Amino acid sequence: MSQTKKNGKVKLMVVKKKTVLITLVCVLCFAGAIAAAAYHSRNDKTPKGTVEATASSTDAVLTQKVQEENEQVSLTPTMEKAEMPDVNVTKKPVDKPTSNPTKKPEATIAPATNSPSPSPLKSSKRQFVVVIDPGHQSKQNSAQEAVAPGSKETKKKVSSGTEGTYTGVAEYQVNLEVSLKLRDALEALGYTVIMTRETNDVDISNIERAEIANKAKADAFIRIHCDGSEDHSVNGIFTICPTKNNPNCASIYKECYSLSKYVLDNVIDSTEANSRGIMQTDTMSGINWCQVPVTIIEMGFMSNKKEDNALVSEEYQKKLVDGMSKGIQKYLESK
Repeated sequence: MSQTKKNGKVKLMVVKKKTVLITLVCVLCFAGAIAAAAYHSRNDKTPKGTVEATASSTDAVLTQKVQEENEQVSLTPTMEKAEMPDVNVTKKPVDKPTSNPTKKPEATIAPATNSPSPSPLKSSKRQFVVVIDPGHQSKQNSAQEAVAPGSKETKKKVSSGTEGTYTGVAEYQVNLEVSLKLRDALEALGYTVIMTRETNDVDISNIERAEIANKAKADAFIRIHCDGSEDHSVNGIFTICPTKNNPNCASIYKECYSLSKYVLDNVIDSTEANSRGIMQTDTMSGINWCQVPVTIIEMGFMSNKKEDNALVSEEYQKKLVDGMSKGIQKYLESK
């Protein structure tokens, strides 16, 4: 065979071998690609269905949050209205606007004339009546009067009282000074005040004093006194009211006791004096003839040096008045 033919056969064989190799490589690559695709298809953790479900779930959560926020916004003014004491299903007057006045339902707005009245403490529109009795007078009346309605037991109509062991000042004078100051303090609070006396030169029995309070239909009857004792060490403040078994005014016992306690507690707070408590007795005509809440306050002992000097001083009298007025005010508020 010629050299040219040999060379031609060799080249043809080389070409065939290359073609076979390329074909084999392509087949292997194609098979590998198919195998890889199958592998990923089996092991992929976020297939299309899962992605779509996740996206759908996320949208649902966002939608729910938006709805919840919208509900909170709409509920806020409703809750405020519910907390407002004057806005409810009975259509009571509205004293103040809600947080969103433009959306306030007109059905809850009542005429201004139906607005509730202010409390008695903040307004003088309710005229409580207080009767003040400055105990005793400059000249006693020794004529007798019954201790109680229907009673055969009698006592002096009125005495001149005690006097300061150290100051020499008469009790009736101290009683009047404190009573006039108390009158001014109570009138400043808006109360109607009636005095049984405004001077020492009078002649008014204890029964007559009680009848003044009864006629006025007093909400509180305050009787102002001082005390005395042979023992000069005795000191302190106390109040007096009837007993719960009083045959003449048992029906007002609770009111009398309450008034006595309010007055005593607040006077003690104001003066820091010794408290001797509440005395309950049925022996006093000025109490037994009462048909209205009554208390007697014994402001101190004029037989005690410290209290005698204090009782005639402006400063201490103002403390007494401050405590009494606060006690009376708190009592009237409680009614």
